[in-house]
Order: sequence, then structure tokens, then C-alpha cells
Amino acid sequence: MEAVEFGKKTDNDVYVAKECKITGKINSRTNVIIDGELEGTIETKADLLVGPHGKVEAEIFAVNARIQGEVHGNITAENLLVIASTAVVYGDIKTKGLQIEQGARFIGKSQNHDHHDQAGSITELETKPETEYESEPSDNPEFLQGKKKSKLSFKPIIYNRMP
Repeated sequence: MEAVEFGKKTDNDVYVAKECKITGKINSRTNVIIDGELEGTIETKADLLVGPHGKVEAEIFAVNARIQGEVHGNITAENLLVIASTAVVYGDIKTKGLQIEQGARFIGKSQNHDHHDQAGSITELETKPETEYESEPSDNPEFLQGKKKSKLSFKPIIYNRMP
């Protein structure tokens, strides 16, 4: 798989600026760059870049994608999906290659989208609800009892794809 160079802007790219909000479907043969907000669907035969200020609520289909902002929706990247350290992704992903940088937040399932390996690999870990505390360090259990906020449940994903 080739390394992808994101950020090489051309005159043919579709660009949603920081102060713009679009509702609808983008269908493009060229790169799509989102620095603003988009709600709907993104389909590109090239690369997608969601910038650090980008907020997307959409189903995404691209050859390669780099997420630096926030995405709510499923992502299908034909070759490579990069979830940057500043990114927040809520949704399921399908891709041949996945890179998640330290600090990124990803909540969903990942699936190998390789045409040669139709099985794909998904590993999920079910956890019991835990108690959330306000983030004030203390070794005093009485202090923690008074700071209980709510119960929350989460499903961490253990990502283990062997070549």
C-alpha cells in the first residue's frame, strides 16, 4: 500500500470552508476537504480530508481518508484511513489499512475491507458498567463516594489485524 500525501490541494478539489455548513450529498471524482460542517453523504473517487475544525455527520466513501476533526457516521475507505490525534470518530469503519494516532478517540467497530480477505477481522470486548468520577485526584474513598456522577457503559475495541 502506498503512502498517501494529504494536504496537496489542487484547483479541482471540493472544499467546505470553516464558516460553511452544508446539508446534502457530495459526489466527487476529486479530493474533498472539509473544514466546516457537513450533514449527509460524502462519496469521492479520490481522497477525503476532514480538517481539525471539520464536523461531519455523514456516511463516507473514499479511496483514502484522513480525519482530524469530528465524524459521526460510518466510514468506508478503499485503501487507507488515518484517524489523527485530534480526531473524534463515532461510527463503524471498513478499510484495508487503518492508522489510529495516539490521542485519537474512536468509538465503533473496525473491519478489514480487503478484497482478497473477505472474512475481515473484528474483535470486541464487552464491559460491565463502571462508575464515573470527577477528575480530582484523591486517595480518600469517602471523597470519591460523594463525587459519583453516573453509570456509563462502553465497548472498547481491541484492534488486532495480522497481515
